[in-house]
Amino acid sequence: MPRLKRPRVARLEEVRITREKEQATIKFLEPGIATTHLTLGPGVSRMSDKEILVLFNETIQAQGQFAASYHHIAI
Repeated sequence: MPRLKRPRVARLEEVRITREKEQATIKFLEPGIATTHLTLGPGVSRMSDKEILVLFNETIQAQGQFAASYHHIAI
């Protein structure tokens, strides 16, 4: 089985968002991109898809910024 690509910043028409308990699941419609499960708390059922996607995209951007600034220090 081929390795899945990392999730990327997305638009609403590129993903399907579902909710269960305190978690939102963001699944890309394009095959081969990993699905993300975000724990957002009990209010997730009242959040719009757009609100969830904003948080998802902010998370993806923050991970990218962290990865770009990381410098491994050998001990």
